[in-house]
Amino acid sequence: MTAEQTETAPSDPNGYDQNLINAVRGGTTEAFADLYHRHVRAARRLAAQLCFSGEDPEDVVAEAFAKVFALLTAGAGPDANFRGYLLVTVRNTIHERHRRSQREVYLDDLESVAGAHGVTDETGRCVERWLALDAFNRLSPRWRTVLWYTEIEGRSPAETAAVFGMTANAVSALAYRAREKLRQAYLQAHVAPVGAHACRGTAGRLGAWARRRLHGQEAARVEDHLAECPRCQDVATELAHVNRSMRMAVARSA
Repeated sequence: MTAEQTETAPSDPNGYDQNLINAVRGGTTEAFADLYHRHVRAARRLAAQLCFSGEDPEDVVAEAFAKVFALLTAGAGPDANFRGYLLVTVRNTIHERHRRSQREVYLDDLESVAGAHGVTDETGRCVERWLALDAFNRLSPRWRTVLWYTEIEGRSPAETAAVFGMTANAVSALAYRAREKLRQAYLQAHVAPVGAHACRGTAGRLGAWARRRLHGQEAARVEDHLAECPRCQDVATELAHVNRSMRMAVARSA
């Protein structure tokens, strides 16, 4: 996959996913491998968050991809927004598994959300809002509070100063740092948990790395690991692309 192809993965503005979908439907099943590599991390992240204790997220992801592949080769499945359709499939695969085990878990049926030919853009936006909320909840109470007043309620630093017992300038500085931490947390929310011990230290810092907020020995350790680990390289590349397209609307989504 070329760098240009990878660049379009999150939102697919140039229709690269659409071309791959058409290729799979046309009999070029190898094209599905590209779809897999472009979207597997997002599927793993969602599965890891939604799975109950004892459920293997990797099994859920594999089953979801198999379902979508079967639909595509049969001429059905998504016509666009492959990632959104896949994530809905992941979610409903978990629902089906719990329903078979007689657990009561409410999730929308795939057909009611996605329809016969794929999900709407709203599904993708819902997933992104879920990631944004996850990022917001990762912040300290102090950062969440200042973002709530300044970004969500739209209060000025002067109006917020009394809440913190600070000057307006100090509130502005605090809000600036909180927005940066939110951006890092939002990127970090895209990183699936890793099992390899050697990758954990790097994986937990990739949000800050993508924002160029690592320095000194910490930055050097991450860069050294990325130079040797293809998996972490792929995750870092995706986060760099997400970072370039990220907007401060993340705060308002929370």
